[in-house]
Amino acid sequence: MLHHTDQTLRCLPELIPGPAFMFSPEGLCAGCNGNARDAVFGANDEHRPGLNLFDAAHPDDREALRRAVAEALQRSDEATCKTRILHRGRMEYLWYSINMKNIATGAKPALLAVCQEITCCKRLEESLHASEARFRRLFDGHSTVMLVIDAASKTIIDANRAAARFYGWPVEELRAMRLDQLAVTSPEILEREIAQIRKLGQKTVSARHRSAEGVILDVEASTSLVEIEGNEVFYCIINNVTERKRIEKELQCSKSRLDFALQKSHIGWWSLNLEDGSTFRTLEHARIFGYDSTDRAWSLQQFLDHVVDEERDRVSAIIEHSRSGKSGWHFECRIRRNDGEQRWIMAIGGFPHDDDHGSKLLSGIVMDISERKFAKLELRDSRIKFDLALKAAHAGIWEMNIETGKADWSKEIIRLLGLEEQAEAPSFDLWIQAIHPDDRQMIADSVTQAVQEQKESDIEYRVCWPDGSIHWLMSRGQPVRNGNGKLTGFTGTVIDITERRKLLESVRQSEANYRSLFENMPNGFAYCQLLYSEQGIAEDFMFLEVNQRFEELIPFKEVAGKRATQLIPEIRTTDNELFIISERIVNSARPEHFDYFMNALQEWFSFSVFSPKRDCFIVIFDVITQRKQIEQSLRESEHKFRTITEQISEIVFVTDFTGIVRYISPSIEKTAGYRPDEVIGHSFFDFLPDDEIARARHMVGIAMANHLDSEIFELKYRKNDGSNLYGEVGVRYFHEADGNGFSGMIGVIRDITPRKKAEEEKKRLELQLQKAERLETIGRLAGGIAHDFNNLLSPILGHAELGMIAAAEEGYNPEYYSAIVQAAERAGQLVSQILTFSKAHDSQPTPVRIQSIIEEALQLLRPSIPANIRIERTLDVGCRNILIDPSKLHQIIVNLCTNAWQAIDKSCGVITIELHEVTPGKALIKKLPALTARPYAELSISDNGVGMDKATIEHIFEPFFTTKAADKGSGLGLSVVRSVVNAFNGEIVVESQPGAHTAFRIYLPVIEEAPEQKKPVSTPQQGKGKILLVDDEQVILNVVTTMLTKQGFEICAMKNPREAIELFRREPGRFDLVITDLTMPELSGLELSEELKNASPRTPIILMTGFGKNIDDAGGVNEYGIRKILKKPVRIADLVSAINETIASSR
Repeated sequence: MLHHTDQTLRCLPELIPGPAFMFSPEGLCAGCNGNARDAVFGANDEHRPGLNLFDAAHPDDREALRRAVAEALQRSDEATCKTRILHRGRMEYLWYSINMKNIATGAKPALLAVCQEITCCKRLEESLHASEARFRRLFDGHSTVMLVIDAASKTIIDANRAAARFYGWPVEELRAMRLDQLAVTSPEILEREIAQIRKLGQKTVSARHRSAEGVILDVEASTSLVEIEGNEVFYCIINNVTERKRIEKELQCSKSRLDFALQKSHIGWWSLNLEDGSTFRTLEHARIFGYDSTDRAWSLQQFLDHVVDEERDRVSAIIEHSRSGKSGWHFECRIRRNDGEQRWIMAIGGFPHDDDHGSKLLSGIVMDISERKFAKLELRDSRIKFDLALKAAHAGIWEMNIETGKADWSKEIIRLLGLEEQAEAPSFDLWIQAIHPDDRQMIADSVTQAVQEQKESDIEYRVCWPDGSIHWLMSRGQPVRNGNGKLTGFTGTVIDITERRKLLESVRQSEANYRSLFENMPNGFAYCQLLYSEQGIAEDFMFLEVNQRFEELIPFKEVAGKRATQLIPEIRTTDNELFIISERIVNSARPEHFDYFMNALQEWFSFSVFSPKRDCFIVIFDVITQRKQIEQSLRESEHKFRTITEQISEIVFVTDFTGIVRYISPSIEKTAGYRPDEVIGHSFFDFLPDDEIARARHMVGIAMANHLDSEIFELKYRKNDGSNLYGEVGVRYFHEADGNGFSGMIGVIRDITPRKKAEEEKKRLELQLQKAERLETIGRLAGGIAHDFNNLLSPILGHAELGMIAAAEEGYNPEYYSAIVQAAERAGQLVSQILTFSKAHDSQPTPVRIQSIIEEALQLLRPSIPANIRIERTLDVGCRNILIDPSKLHQIIVNLCTNAWQAIDKSCGVITIELHEVTPGKALIKKLPALTARPYAELSISDNGVGMDKATIEHIFEPFFTTKAADKGSGLGLSVVRSVVNAFNGEIVVESQPGAHTAFRIYLPVIEEAPEQKKPVSTPQQGKGKILLVDDEQVILNVVTTMLTKQGFEICAMKNPREAIELFRREPGRFDLVITDLTMPELSGLELSEELKNASPRTPIILMTGFGKNIDDAGGVNEYGIRKILKKPVRIADLVSAINETIASSR
């Protein structure tokens, strides 16, 4: 359907490459291009007539969008708004930046909107904010005490809540305290520890700290030195080891008591002096081996003689290993006593640390463990059976003696904790180490509480296995008491509950997903229960649950738990049909979807209703009042369409998918001589001349295949009297809802017959104008490319030069950096070549020796030319020089040689390059009138390739003309060659024969002047001064700052020009010089210079630019305070020289 909006403005978005659309102040879209329809709205033709910007916008963004539209209507320039738009195809909201401009069309305003998607940027911002919030929550909420201390002042600059609880001071007071207010340490020791941390970067320090109550606490501080925003700070994790220190002290006392007890126990002690063979042993030692006294001599060999035969070698190896490694031993073995009885003993021995004997004294103890060993063997068999049962149940048992601190657990617990068997003896500390760090404090608190209250414990916690996996365990413990009822320890079980926890987590996640969907769905949702009267008739319903969107769409709050008649008392009278429909759906259990106008609220609703269980139903709805209004508007628009088409002079027609005309306006009779009834029912193509039918069918076929929405073309029609009618046809194609089929078209035919002859006469001038416009476009494009490319080259050249300086300082070969510098300079020359062709940059001709440039170009080209192609050259060494830009001549040779080898399709080909000095004769001057009778350098490049026909030769120098595939050439190479040759008063001619050869001959006037010798790149000077550097490219800021800092300058680098202005205004006398980029997003370099000059006229400014054009020609830059202009990329030496010269001249 056509809308009543002006046809010209409706087509305006189609001219914009990005997503664009027209809309009214009420948000109704009157026309949009394909990018907007597909990328922004995701709408097809079914949705397109009803597109409304405000409806598509996220509810939270609509008010801001309306304000932006109002602002755009009041302004002459653009207004910008960032909002989320619903993409119908993807059913998600995407972020867009919308630029709106008021376009008045008579008395009725309209707006043009151009969109840019910024969804990724927004999501990155949200992710960054969330990451910062998570870190702060982790720091403040972590149970571990954390402090951040300024390394210079030793002031606590941050502390978490755990630190406040630990020390007893509020967080605010801690953040103002100094370290020496906490540490109970002398200043000298404190400084020594800080120096160690600075040296090592991190260290765990043992210290004593004072709490707010004056209690002295033993702590271990794991401290790391980090740099934040240029300041050094200590990041400290404080662990309270007061209890551990106390336990260590108690353990020392226990050890002393144990030593005394062992002296009084029935343990055999012995010692052996390896030097003199003297021995000592206790009576208990003699009795263990079956002797009544210690009179019998004793030695290691006698000990080994008592060991049973099958274990003697093992025991001997243990002792020998201990002797060679000066280490101890601890083993169990069987011995045969003096009376022949076999007994089990435990032997512990080694080399004690004795200053008097050094490593010459060997000593140890032995203990008869036969009874324990026999009992242990019996217990082992029972234990194996028990462990198998526990393993099958994925459970383990444990016991803990709180008096001795000894722990014991089954092998299954070792597996459940992820430990290696026999890695360490079972202990409370080993158990704690296996527990997830976040759960350890909870475990410690639970164990402490169980011991204090002497009650059962039931704890669920996580353990970390060595492979990084996390497992959930449940530990249950029972108190154990002795015969007097005193608590001596705990015993219990551990089982793996990982799968159960995963199941619980899955249930919680499912609930969370449902709740998220429920709360965030774009439609209103209500779960209702139908209420019946005593007669069994549905008289009311109650809202059991509603989502947030429900209360946004309907003006009621706190709806859950209320009846419909409580919210709308008159609903039974105004909308009784809702009760009838609800009862029908509940009784039939069949879902229904319908539109309904609710009289009580005066709104149209789209309802989807179904019954999940008896007497209950769920309603999902949306308010569609605006959609209904749009449908009414469309019906009115259809009426207006008919009225308009019957009044205008253009021919309006509508066809079906077969091309049969279904409607044509009455103007057909006046324009073409047919009555409407003579056309309707006939094919659109029946009224075309024979020579136009095939072309018309081809155009329609392409449009259908490419799913085009609209196009404008010219066709020749046959009038009723047999004459021809030239028509300009604007066609709108209709596609099926799925986007695959073609359903017809609507078009307008404008009689342009009187215009055709005039157009044909002007055709040649128009073609020339089009070429000029294309070249102008190339010029603008080249300028932008030059700016971006030169900005990319600047850091490459800068870092390469820094590498060369570093190589010179450190004494290694800088050849790799030199190659990068040469490549960067060559790339800069390439940019200059692009600008020369596009007229964006003036070439600088110099005397050039052609032979040198040819050799240089061939050296560059040879690796890229296939090995089967031979290059032959005949160069006249006596040929004089020419006046040309060397890079342009280099480009000519490269372009022509590249075309030559690409034209060779033989297994072996030849490219011939010839150079001679000639004076044109009359025949050549007649062929090339621009030549004169003076000496020229004739450069000929030929190949034995496929050649060209005359039709191709006529177009080869036209921009964008190419005979290569789309991915093989741009059509600019020969255009550039001719442009360069003509710019330097030369001529180019081509000769070619299809299938045989092609030859290009270039004539350039020779000169007597010799080429300039290249000046060697000077070593960068040193300098001194404070410089404000402004550039929107961070990488350029970094490299220039590094370059100038190495040369002795103090650099203040700023990326934002407005922030640079604020800094300069605060301290206008701080800087000796300002260096600024020309093109920046917020302010140009010229605008920035003007602001800085107003603040301090005496401060000199250097302007750096990536554009190739001469800035001086654009307007007097001196009035902005600019002393020099440097073009990127710039060498270090040139930059330092310009800085020193500018600073010196300004003083």
